[in-house]
Amino acid sequence: RHKVPFYEDDRVKIGESAAIVGYLADRHGGDVLPMAAPATEERAVLLDRTLFIMTEIDARLYTLRLHGEPPAGLAAVYGAAPTALRAAKEYVHKSLNETARWLQDGRPYVMGERFGTADILLASCVVWALLYEIELPTPLGEYRHRVVSRPGFQAAMASNDPSRATTDGADAL
Repeated sequence: RHKVPFYEDDRVKIGESAAIVGYLADRHGGDVLPMAAPATEERAVLLDRTLFIMTEIDARLYTLRLHGEPPAGLAAVYGAAPTALRAAKEYVHKSLNETARWLQDGRPYVMGERFGTADILLASCVVWALLYEIELPTPLGEYRHRVVSRPGFQAAMASNDPSRATTDGADAL
């Protein structure tokens, strides 16, 4: 596929973030990163939120990446598209407001009290949104502080680029 991310082991080759996260959670998550059981209401909500994060937020952030200006954008490669950039930013902001509603009951993470697979995906999107100067609703700002302070987040950022790993996640990607 010639893309990032891409995961390969002796069993599978996977090129979509949500599929990679789900596969690794199923294979290695155990009690640390459990997946909701199949055919349950919890699994339905998890899938709904995961797909919302990927299709409504991540995909629009990718538009900003492709057509935005450096340092985070690749307009020099893919061409500038100011109308698409404005629309994508507005849509991401609207979608982040929706995800903030998931946290309004005081839950610390997307699915409740435990950090899970949807949090891995949303945390990445929240950090990217900040790079594009998209304002986070208050619950997501608080959420960001929780997730970027996790040792696993810090280790992942340091693994990706040690010079850009930070404790606040503002410039972690």
